Amino acid sequence: MTPTPSTRGAAAEYGLLLVLLVIASTPFVPVFGTFEGLVAAAAGACAGLAVAWATQRRRLGAAPTTAIALAVHLCLGPLLHIRWEPLPDAVLTNLTATVTVWKDFLTVAPPVSSFNSMTALPWIAALSCGLLAGRAVSAGRPLAAGIPVIALLGVAILWGTPAAAWHPSAAGAAIACGLLVLWRRRRDASAEGLRSPAASAGRSRRALRSAVAAGWVLVLASGIALALPSSGADRFALRQHAVPPLNFAEYATPLALTRAFETDLAKTTLMTLDGGDDSTRLRIATMDSYDGLNATIGARDAVEARFQLLGPRSSLADRPGEPAPVAITVEDYAFPWVPTVVSTASLRLDSAREAPDGLPLYYDPVSETVLVPEGTATGDVITEDARVSAVPTPTRLESVPISAVPLGPVSEVPPAVSALATKIVGSESNPLRQVLALQQALTSGYYADGTTTPSLPGHGAARLSSMAQADSLIGDDEQYATLMMLMCRSLDIPARIAMGFVPATDSDPSTVTGEDVHAWVEIPFTDLGWVPFDVTPRRDRVPQQQTTQKVSNPEPQVLQPPPPPKDPARLPPAYDGGDEEWEQPDEDRRPSRWLLVVAVCGPVLLIPLLVVAAKALRRSTRRRRPDPVDRALGAWEEIVDEARDFGCAPPAGATRRETAALLDSVFSACDLKAFGDAVDERVFSRCAAGDGRDLWESVAVILPSMGAGRSRAARLRALLCPRSLVDFVRTARRAAKTPKIG
Repeated sequence: MTPTPSTRGAAAEYGLLLVLLVIASTPFVPVFGTFEGLVAAAAGACAGLAVAWATQRRRLGAAPTTAIALAVHLCLGPLLHIRWEPLPDAVLTNLTATVTVWKDFLTVAPPVSSFNSMTALPWIAALSCGLLAGRAVSAGRPLAAGIPVIALLGVAILWGTPAAAWHPSAAGAAIACGLLVLWRRRRDASAEGLRSPAASAGRSRRALRSAVAAGWVLVLASGIALALPSSGADRFALRQHAVPPLNFAEYATPLALTRAFETDLAKTTLMTLDGGDDSTRLRIATMDSYDGLNATIGARDAVEARFQLLGPRSSLADRPGEPAPVAITVEDYAFPWVPTVVSTASLRLDSAREAPDGLPLYYDPVSETVLVPEGTATGDVITEDARVSAVPTPTRLESVPISAVPLGPVSEVPPAVSALATKIVGSESNPLRQVLALQQALTSGYYADGTTTPSLPGHGAARLSSMAQADSLIGDDEQYATLMMLMCRSLDIPARIAMGFVPATDSDPSTVTGEDVHAWVEIPFTDLGWVPFDVTPRRDRVPQQQTTQKVSNPEPQVLQPPPPPKDPARLPPAYDGGDEEWEQPDEDRRPSRWLLVVAVCGPVLLIPLLVVAAKALRRSTRRRRPDPVDRALGAWEEIVDEARDFGCAPPAGATRRETAALLDSVFSACDLKAFGDAVDERVFSRCAAGDGRDLWESVAVILPSMGAGRSRAARLRALLCPRSLVDFVRTARRAAKTPKIG
């Protein structure tokens, strides 16, 4: 059997475990963006190891150890959040996060340090793993302690970011070396215990040499792992496969609002802009998927477009360029799509409607679209940190290749669209020159939004087919941008539609009106990102009346009807045609946070109540036994169980007199020797007077006396201790299995 290590040896083993647990928590750093997650994990590891050491010294079982660990979590966990909110709110946040952080951590956008409750995950994981590792080492199983350490590393990786960082190979090598050092130290301690005192005279020197050698092994292994080249490939992370908290398909495509902005809201002030210039573009959405009816954000083969919850300190992307703060004040723009400057790195939404936790903002990093489900309202202020960068010229783009990026699916494209693209590019094979040829052909068309010249709205397959087959191209931003995107995709050129506003359209860059609405096409270039291409003709290029008459009544609508309509999308109240208040979706109707508090605290309070109720039921059952002898035995069993709960368990096989002598030495004020003799007299002398009720009256006096002289905490601990109940159940089972004689 492995001997119990000394206090100094145990401290060294626990210190090594703490180092290994901190190393296993390093993958939390990239997803937090700071060392906040690593600090929370280190604090949890310290707390778990402290609970393991204390419970091992007291030789407590699994149930009380778990209860103590839960109490430590409930008491110390709020300290992680007290920096951002007062103590009562921090306690409530800690209780709520205990249940919800495992899912919320995967659905928020990194860095997750923007949310106060996210530190609960590394804290809980490190606390649990530290407790298990510490108990395994204390039990003499150092290699088994590696399982919770590796489990903590797995949690940090799975709940982290897909991008491999912080040299996971170095972390794995360091953990393996540390476990080997721990195993070697325990093995040497076992061998040292078998040697004679003379042979153990130089053990301090050998221990020092062993520690130095272990340190060199650890440093060497970490250095080799750091020197190994990284594959650079993304690793598996659960956030890539988590269920999106918000589905863009639930909302109508914003491109369908183009005609309404151009006509009905042309002179309406939608928002004011502070900090922009004549080149500023406000983008509300990008769409790269098409189904014959609408252009939307679609699912990719390699990357799933999904919206992640943004926090008050979240960043959208790391962008080069000089910082240029921009403030957008909402006037008459009540839509869920949040306008952002094309080069926005971070944003903050301040609203008079703001709830205690702030309005939920959702961001899709693939399409660079920001949504607020409640919709914007008058008075909302959107503060953005933009990055100023000039749009590359065609000469600059000549030396930069077009990037191959995953895009959404395109289907139900009219054949006339691809035929028009082939006709325009001709024999040109250079992708950039093909794009420029398409751009020139479209900007040479005519602009019509239905105000002065008849023009059908929409960008469905029938509308685009009639536009492509007409003698002249006639349409507005909605049709031209969609047509350009589909023609580029037919030539295997990646492209997407971007919709937003160009405030300088009406010569006033500080005010955004419906007249400023614009849609353009973006194409990705290596090291340059998405580059905008304007494909809509100037608005003063209106068609002649005879051309308009031919285009305004397209025949292909009858020859090629659109596909069957899909389920209607849920629209915000600003354009759904009614004045009713927009009802929130059912999934937003989350249960009260107090229900989560009850769910967490309920079992914690229920277990002690069950223990007290079980003891009361056991005492009542013993007191009501029909046989006087059994009733007297029950009185003695009640005294013994009370002593067992106070930590004084009699040895197995001891007689009642021996047990009474032992208990009397501990509870000297109760005169348990006399009480034991009285019980013996009732049990072995059938002629003894009384039915045992007087013994139970003595029990009612002895039980409070047994707790006299002890602290209130000790009495409460004895009241809630389940040890006597466990022994009572075991005794009852053995009695049931023992065959009765006669």
